[in-house]
Formats: sequence, C-alpha cells, structure tokens
Amino acid sequence: ADSMDSNFSEQAVSVSTRPPVVTERSGGLFSGVFSGASSLAFNASAISERRFHARSRLQRWLKNPNVELVFVIAIMLNSIWIGIETDWAAQHCGEEAPIEIKAVRYTFTMIFTVELLIRLY
Repeated sequence: ADSMDSNFSEQAVSVSTRPPVVTERSGGLFSGVFSGASSLAFNASAISERRFHARSRLQRWLKNPNVELVFVIAIMLNSIWIGIETDWAAQHCGEEAPIEIKAVRYTFTMIFTVELLIRLY
C-alpha cells in the first residue's frame, strides 16, 4: 500500500510540474478556439474604437462655438425663468405651481442634464 501511495504522489508531482503544451493545428480541434478568441479580441477593439470616435465627435460638437452659444443662451434664459418663477411664487404664496411653470423648469433641467452627461461621457 505504501508503494502504491508513493507511486501516486510521484505521478501527481510529475503531472503538476509539466508545462502545458500548446500546438497549432490547422483544421484541428483547437483551431476554432484560437480563431474565435482572436475574433473576439478584434470585435472588442472595434467596439472600443467606435466608442472612442463617438466620444471624440460629441466632444468636438460640444466645443463648437455655436453649440456653446446655445448653452449660454439656455443658461441666461434659465436665470430669467428662475426670476419669473420666484416672482410668481411670491405673489401666490402657498399655491402649487401651474403645470406650465413645472414644464419649463423640467425642460431646463433636462437640457442641462443631457449636456452634463455628454460632457462626462
């Protein structure tokens, strides 16, 4: 029994110390695995490249002087609207704001949120 245990441990050691052997065969069992892995790497790099180009296009679009002017105008209009909304709230103390005021408020919030998300992207 002892010789059997020693043979088993020697075999386990010899198996675990051998480096794995990778062979390339055309049309063999592993050919689909290797080509699939390289095509996955290619697809991942293509997706990454498309994201990079989409980001750079969005960044260039945001840095366009006309687009910046639109956001500057939106900021000024929003500050004017805040004044109008504050005046309305002072005159109608305790009343809920009408739907029109809420709609304009949410529109400005959406505009600035989209701008921020694009800048963070």
